[in-house]
Amino acid sequence: MSENVERLGNRLQGQSKALICVGSFGIGHLGPSVLEDLIKMVHPNGLIQIFINAEPFEVEDYQSRIAALQQRGLWTVQQIEDHNYMTELTRPGKLIVAGRE
Repeated sequence: MSENVERLGNRLQGQSKALICVGSFGIGHLGPSVLEDLIKMVHPNGLIQIFINAEPFEVEDYQSRIAALQQRGLWTVQQIEDHNYMTELTRPGKLIVAGRE
């Protein structure tokens, strides 16, 4: 699936004014390596909101990837908040709110 996101990211680079991603990142789903491709789909100054299951966020060290992409000037992370991932279940999640540089 990561290859599809990479191809789509190359084709749609800078085309979207906003990105909302929910339920795509998790164990067995997309991993932190795809973040860069998703960010690149967004037009400069665009809004990015990503909701990630907290378990892979910690296990797969998303925080390091997020920080590295910010240091490279791809985005500015405004906040990372703890949220329940699903209203029906207790499932910790992380909400990332950022802006494309």
